[in-house]
Amino acid sequence: MPRSGGLYYTSQTPARGMPALLLIHGAGGSSASWPYQLRRLPGWQVFAPDLPGHGNSSLIGLKGSLQAYADAVWEWADGMGLQEAVLCGHSMGAAIALLMAHAAPQRTRGVMLLGSAARFSINPQLLEKLYNPARHQDAVRSLVQWSFARRTHNALRLAYSRQLMNNAGGVLYRDFKACAEFDFTQQAAQLRIPALVLSGAEDQMVAAHLSAALAAALPLAVEETVADAGHMLMQEQPDAVAAILEKTLQSWKPD
Repeated sequence: MPRSGGLYYTSQTPARGMPALLLIHGAGGSSASWPYQLRRLPGWQVFAPDLPGHGNSSLIGLKGSLQAYADAVWEWADGMGLQEAVLCGHSMGAAIALLMAHAAPQRTRGVMLLGSAARFSINPQLLEKLYNPARHQDAVRSLVQWSFARRTHNALRLAYSRQLMNNAGGVLYRDFKACAEFDFTQQAAQLRIPALVLSGAEDQMVAAHLSAALAAALPLAVEETVADAGHMLMQEQPDAVAAILEKTLQSWKPD
């Protein structure tokens, strides 16, 4: 398994000198959260690391804060020799991408934010269930119910449920607690780099007005919506999401 700095990752490296795209997964996810259509975008070095304590990455360094995750990904990028990248994150991963970009705008070519907000609205009852091992499975059922569009195939729901249940003890609670504490509302106007805010039309986890507010606050943002998709839009509509990302990335390449 490829590792750097304790983090497992997948990669597509078509040629040296190609720009880098980092895919940062969401709460309780891993590099496997990203379908192959996104991990194989033509003309880009595409990297998808597992955050500390997620997937095949070590629990060492798991501190349960989004800033700690952001620092860990930049440290991983340093170890990989990546000087500049487009940061693409989903949900919690989008928040991490924003923190990374704010910390190092000179290294960030752009941010692609899927299912994102400047401040998340986390159900307190969900946190209580995630904290209580006896109610953890009930919390996962709620997350699966809220994460997909109505017509999404049940196979995707089942796979997502299994992924969430496979997390080490406490990881899912720490992720959602960190999301509840995230607040980028004051920093958003300072982030003068290209941004894409992409949402599923049926997202029940991040309300449409929250994504719209983030897009409005970022000075160089464009906003798009994917039909027949919920919060897990990249899994529900991978071809549509990949097409939007590829089109946007092409517009961000230097002349």
